[in-house]
Amino acid sequence: MPALAHAEPISVQTRTSDLQENLAIALLLFGSLLLIAGWLIGFVLLWTSDRWNRRDKLIGTLILPGGIPAALLFALIAGARFGSCGVDRSGRSAGCRYGPSLLPEPIATALLVLGIAVPVATAVYLHRRISAQPS
Repeated sequence: MPALAHAEPISVQTRTSDLQENLAIALLLFGSLLLIAGWLIGFVLLWTSDRWNRRDKLIGTLILPGGIPAALLFALIAGARFGSCGVDRSGRSAGCRYGPSLLPEPIATALLVLGIAVPVATAVYLHRRISAQPS
């Protein structure tokens, strides 16, 4: 009977799930809907993952912290028009007067668009970085 060649076992480290990384991306994007706690959990998952390098982690952390909800809240406040409403002496509505918004409308609209686009672009970047690596 011929001798079978003895092969050394191949050590391949496989990762069956990218759950931590995908959850980190989702929470960085939408976690501030959970009273900022979700974003903080995403932050911890991002920094404890070994799949991203330091630059990726800094990008995920510092580019619009709080994700889409925080950026939208900022854009809405910046574009809000504040005013006051009153009643006359007979108790009827005297109408409302509104002042100018904090920012001109085109700037407030640009902030709104950036508030969505920048966190989505960051999430796509982080996802591509882990997808480019072998599992």
